Amino acid sequence: MQWLLLSLAISMGYMPQNVQIIDYSMFEQPCFTQTVEVSGLVAEHLNVYGAVRTYDFNSHGLSFSPFRADYSIGAELLWRGFSLGVRHECDHPVIYDMGSQQLGYGGNATEIYLSFKGQWEIF
Repeated sequence: MQWLLLSLAISMGYMPQNVQIIDYSMFEQPCFTQTVEVSGLVAEHLNVYGAVRTYDFNSHGLSFSPFRADYSIGAELLWRGFSLGVRHECDHPVIYDMGSQQLGYGGNATEIYLSFKGQWEIF
């Protein structure tokens, strides 16, 4: 039995279509994303994880302006394909020293879930 398995994932992306509705106004501009995820599997039955994802506009050249950060954290018990867990996600606008940016998106959600994941070897 493996007692602790730590995982790290890093990704970057481009969103050619990015539509945000803020204060009843629609704003559309492509953006870039960066995501860092970490997780720890304890005794093959408890998975604890977290992630942060940022969204940036390209200001000019190699200059970027972050406007949003999403955070998630969770824990789940794993047994024979079933997962019983809880996860929380909160989304925040990026606040600058000179005041908040015009674009501000915020939200949060907490979910308690039960799921099943099956795998079948065909060939």
